Amino acid sequence: GGRTSQQVIIKLAKFNAILCFMLENFDFDVHNINPMTARKNVFGKARIKGMKAKDFVKQEIEKIYDTKKWCKTTTRGNWDKRNIDAYDGLVMALFEKSS
Repeated sequence: GGRTSQQVIIKLAKFNAILCFMLENFDFDVHNINPMTARKNVFGKARIKGMKAKDFVKQEIEKIYDTKKWCKTTTRGNWDKRNIDAYDGLVMALFEKSS
């Protein structure tokens, strides 16, 4: 678990490069932020020893927001693991760059 295939990583890198290129052409300042840095900024720490990063993010986001109405469930009614992508996006949206 937790492994990402090389093809997925390459596709994400290509997408990020294209998006950054397009935004820079529209005079947006693009700041590349490491997810660990964003977690430290938003939560005060990036992880807890012995806990998976995804579980840590889920726990901390749920302390801040009631996410029940936005979270998707599987056909059996269980919490869908794909929700973690939305949680990661929320962490990046909450990131505040210090001057």
